Amino acid sequence: MPEEKRKISVWVPAALYDSVLQAGYTSPTQAVIQGFEALVQPHSEESPEAVRGQMQAIRGQMQAEIDISKNEI
Repeated sequence: MPEEKRKISVWVPAALYDSVLQAGYTSPTQAVIQGFEALVQPHSEESPEAVRGQMQAIRGQMQAEIDISKNEI
């Protein structure tokens, strides 16, 4: 029997979406699933807030790299 699934619809900043594509994700579904899994990993000793903070820091770094790349072009 197939696993029960829920359909969601989200709005994400275009720059973040572009960063996900540049990171090699070709499926938004897979990117979202992996992101959700990272947020709820039981073996992680870090709180969801700490993980969220780390993800936001990485997003900021990626955005800075994108901005630098745009300026180089």
